[in-house]
Amino acid sequence: MESLQSEHEQQLSSFAETLQSMRIEHAKGSKLWAEAAATLQGQYERSQTENMALSQQVQSLSGQVNDLAQRVEGLSRALRK
Repeated sequence: MESLQSEHEQQLSSFAETLQSMRIEHAKGSKLWAEAAATLQGQYERSQTENMALSQQVQSLSGQVNDLAQRVEGLSRALRK
């Protein structure tokens, strides 16, 4: 009976150690996921800012191209006269 109780206590102890190890690994995994999410969020926000800046540059260049096209058209009409 005593050996059975000892074996049972040993199994419980082993189970407790395994459970504690699993909790530690889960906490590490949760921390890694949180860090990865924060990194991705930062990258997303930076890319959004860069995209807005590039969009503004494209709009500005588009306006310049349109202005040049109008000038060329005006010069072309003047040369045809």
